[in-house]
Amino acid sequence: MKHLLLTLLLGLLAFNTIGCKQDPMQLSRAAIAKEDPDGAEKALKQALAKEPTNLEAKRLMAEVHRLRGDYEQAEKALDEIWDPKGFINGAAPRSPEEKLLRKLMKQQYAELYREWLDKLDVKEEPALYRQIIENGLEKNPKSNVLNSKGVDFYMAKAERHLEKGDKRDAAEAFEQVLSFRTLPGQRTMAEDKALALRKDIYVTQVQERFHQHLKPDLVKEDRWNEEKQSVKIKIENIFDDKIDQKNEAEMKVVDSSTKKVIHQGLVATVMELTGVPTNESVLKTLGAPKYEAEEMVIKRNIVTVNVWMSINDAIDYSFTVAEALRKNKIKEAEGVDLNVAGAQPPAANPPSETPPPEKEKAKPEGSAQ
Repeated sequence: MKHLLLTLLLGLLAFNTIGCKQDPMQLSRAAIAKEDPDGAEKALKQALAKEPTNLEAKRLMAEVHRLRGDYEQAEKALDEIWDPKGFINGAAPRSPEEKLLRKLMKQQYAELYREWLDKLDVKEEPALYRQIIENGLEKNPKSNVLNSKGVDFYMAKAERHLEKGDKRDAAEAFEQVLSFRTLPGQRTMAEDKALALRKDIYVTQVQERFHQHLKPDLVKEDRWNEEKQSVKIKIENIFDDKIDQKNEAEMKVVDSSTKKVIHQGLVATVMELTGVPTNESVLKTLGAPKYEAEEMVIKRNIVTVNVWMSINDAIDYSFTVAEALRKNKIKEAEGVDLNVAGAQPPAANPPSETPPPEKEKAKPEGSAQ
């Protein structure tokens, strides 16, 4: 009996001894699971005292700061591991251990930023809220949670600007949505809203300028039709020789050449009315604005025709060009060379193409007034 009691006593002492020497890393994980930051910190400090380069201990120390609500310190603790490893630059892990470390840290970052954002009042600290989202997506661009919060942030920001009547700022906020991973339908909605707001601003500005400064002169010059809200463009196309109107092949050349001069006159008039720069490149890419042409008159070697273009069609066309130019400036700032060819025309006439004549009798010289 005495022998049995002695054996049990020695076993108990041995168990207590082993328990006292339990791995501090295990103790820290157990404390974190119990949401005991003080116990976890004590164990992690023991682990780091024995092994100062213990990355797992440093990583878990970030959890201690998170449990205490010190999110900035938690982020700093993770960054001190993430940055030197080169993960910030997208460097591939060099070993299975590093691969596991990066995976664990991405999950840890995501949880940290999600909790941090949930505790913030976005209306009180919008700049910090936005910065946290950007920091998180830098580490994990595919994070559904952070992308969703980014979309919600800018959608809400756009609506607040709209409530204040700030259409330009609202458009910029809607466009920011496009930088996040989200559903195609939501992207399209944000893009459409931004475009509609920009067009509304543009149309208001151009119409105000037109009616105040340009329309009076057009009326004096008998170039304005109030009922049609259209401007008249007088086209004159001069050929070297007298035009034979009975020659079908020659008339095809005349029609094609005059159509080209009409298109050139239209884009020149768009620039006159709106101030948006247009040129042959724009015409080739977008085609001509919509217009109505009167009957063509031919006298000897001169073709004349009056065409009418509504101010609304001119504004629509110029807005397409203006948007392309605006986006080009953005791309150029990003180091991308882009021209107006990226624009889409607003239901315009097709680009003019002059087919090679069978027997070209004269080379025309066109002009528009």
